[in-house]
Amino acid sequence: MTYDDKNRRAETIKVGILHSLTGTMAISEQVVKDAELMAISELNAAGGVLGRQVEAIVEDGASDGQTFAKKAGKLLETDRVAAVFGGWTSLSRKAMLPVFEESNGLLFYPLQYEGMEMSRNIFYTGATTNQQVVPSVEWLMRHVGRRFYLLGSDYVFPRTAHAVLRKQLEASGGEATGESYRPLGHIEFRDVLEQIRELRPDVIYSTLNGDSNAAFFHQYVDAGFSPDSLPVMSISMAEEEVRAIGPQLLQGHYTTWSYYQSLGLPANQAFVANFRRMYGEDRVTSDPMEAGYTAVHLWAAMVRKAGSFAPDAVRAAGGGVQFEAPEGLVTVDGRTQHVCKKARVGRIKADGMIEEMWQSDAAIVPDPFLEGYAWAQSLSGRDRANAPASARRGKRYAGLTTLAGALVCGAAGIALLLQETGPAGARPLTDWGAAALIGAAGACAAVAVRAYAAERHSPWRAALHRLERAAAGDLSAAEPAEQAEGRGDGQLLADAAERVVARMREVVSQMSGAADLLSGEAQTLSFESKLTLQASVDIAGANGRLSEQAAAQRLAATETAETIGEVAIGIQRGVQAAVAVSESVAEVGRLTEEGVRTMALVTEEMETMTRACAGLRQFLAETKRQSGDIGGTLDAINHVAKQTNILALNASIEAARLGRAGAGFVVIAHDIRQLAALSQQSAVRLGHLIDSMRSNTETAAVAIDDSTRGVADAVERMSGILGYVSGSVNSMAEEIQNSTVLYEQMSAGSDSVAASSAAQATRMSEMAAAVEQVKRQTDEQQIATRQIAVSANSLYRVAEQLQQSIHRFRV
Repeated sequence: MTYDDKNRRAETIKVGILHSLTGTMAISEQVVKDAELMAISELNAAGGVLGRQVEAIVEDGASDGQTFAKKAGKLLETDRVAAVFGGWTSLSRKAMLPVFEESNGLLFYPLQYEGMEMSRNIFYTGATTNQQVVPSVEWLMRHVGRRFYLLGSDYVFPRTAHAVLRKQLEASGGEATGESYRPLGHIEFRDVLEQIRELRPDVIYSTLNGDSNAAFFHQYVDAGFSPDSLPVMSISMAEEEVRAIGPQLLQGHYTTWSYYQSLGLPANQAFVANFRRMYGEDRVTSDPMEAGYTAVHLWAAMVRKAGSFAPDAVRAAGGGVQFEAPEGLVTVDGRTQHVCKKARVGRIKADGMIEEMWQSDAAIVPDPFLEGYAWAQSLSGRDRANAPASARRGKRYAGLTTLAGALVCGAAGIALLLQETGPAGARPLTDWGAAALIGAAGACAAVAVRAYAAERHSPWRAALHRLERAAAGDLSAAEPAEQAEGRGDGQLLADAAERVVARMREVVSQMSGAADLLSGEAQTLSFESKLTLQASVDIAGANGRLSEQAAAQRLAATETAETIGEVAIGIQRGVQAAVAVSESVAEVGRLTEEGVRTMALVTEEMETMTRACAGLRQFLAETKRQSGDIGGTLDAINHVAKQTNILALNASIEAARLGRAGAGFVVIAHDIRQLAALSQQSAVRLGHLIDSMRSNTETAAVAIDDSTRGVADAVERMSGILGYVSGSVNSMAEEIQNSTVLYEQMSAGSDSVAASSAAQATRMSEMAAAVEQVKRQTDEQQIATRQIAVSANSLYRVAEQLQQSIHRFRV
């Protein structure tokens, strides 16, 4: 019982939140818990529910079905919560379902799931198969292709969803090219991707859950796939997973949900803003979060409608309740306790948001058993025979007789199983349970015979007496019939039947508890054996890889040793070459020193030449000066020549005036003029020669200056070059000396490394032998684990058969 008067009088009303906060599913479930707590805070801010503040008790399902069941029991029986919001995987939901049914609690389950289930103790606020899988397949076949590869985590939801998908593909002309399942938390998908490469599907349909998605998409990209050529449709991965894995890996792939953060609805904008204000601006919202948030508000609306927190009242009020959710208006379907909602297909963008590509025209009415799809009839298991009433009544009697035979045949085996494998609390059944079960079976058969005969024949006293003794557990030979006094056969039959029913109720109750315990233990054993088998398979794979690595390392160590030997030889050759180069450098050094000495002599000669050039320059300067003096003398000669011409002219004039007396002066004047002209001409030629000599002297002086400077520069550069060469030779000699030392050290080190490599190769051989031993032990463990799994499955089948037999009774 989850809710009582004591709880009703409390100041607050308690609800449970049960999600995986640790383990492989924590990446997905933690954020749903955040959204549900936000919804509760909104209810409390608005005054609570029916005047009561809502108190959330948060528990961790730890990604484990048994933990979910245990924590659900704690919330219902110890905390006395009015409702629980939680779960993600169908494994967790299936584990919690018996707990809620036994305690008459209410579970609000926020995830999309495989359908094929309805429980009066669960409200399903996520999408069922016809609201997600069916429309996503229809859209893919229209827009992407008809060849599907199915990849999922290994539990109820993926396997059932893929079974639905295969039927839909068969009916629609599609094809499932391949199918693979991996345990929750599995991170190795390279073999799957290689198979996909060979099969060449049009699309990968993924129902992977938890952190397996991150590993798969990393390896998908590493394998060279892209959404342009091979897109992935993921129906268990939303914005939060995209954020955690990285949009750069997921851009271009598809999802199918009822909600995306990118929706422009006012209710969604308020939802996103409130969530970011409460948890951080970098946070994102997703469909499971929105469904969890919506579940809290739907529960509050049901409570207000019922005027009570009691589960039965809330359940009765659920049908038709509506809520303006972030995804749009949702309505609770009272018949199935699912929610009417839209389907949407989206594509992941570079910023991590999901862009809506398509949405259904209206909210889709939930059809968890796919009763509206002809191709799915073989999946639902809900077909009912349309037999006439008389046949059904005859079958009812025959059913009791058949059940009696089944109980007789199974009693001894069940008793033996309980004695060998059952816990101490179940072993009293082995003392009297089998006998009582057989006796009750005989009584049941007798009731069937007597009731059937009573419709057509008169009472049969002997049979009635046998029935009473069978009801008492006496299976000995029948005694003569006793006569009953004062009561009719019908009443006696009714009394005997009542006693049979009472004894059968007691036996069935005992057997039901034992069968449940047996089933639970078988499931646990099967689950643990699967985990152990998977672990051993993983270990075997790891051992195989380790063996390969050890062999590779052994080969590498051998090759390294050989390489190091070659390097050692190279180092020795390097040492020899370094010695030779050192000798050559020494010779270059000697030659350089000789060059320096020679350069010193050249410098001295150059300095002598410079001094000679300086003397020559002084001589040229003196010559120039003297040519200037000669020029002055020439000017004087020219002047004398001019004056002589003038005197000759005057003499000629005077001779002409004297006549014959002056004839002699005429001759003298003529000779003087000729002499003056000749002197003037000679002076002009001598002037030209002096000008030419002066110009050549100046040119020679400039050339001597330039040569002097060039010689000085050349001497300076040559000295610098010789100094640099000398320094370089010295540095080179130093470096070579250092290199020689280094080579010698490397040679010694290579010997040590070679020895280490040889030792490592030996250790690698020993390691390979140890790995091979572990492999043999792992193989043996796998065989033993498979045997345990087979035994567990057999035990589970026996428990199922027993439960099926017991469930035929109404106790």
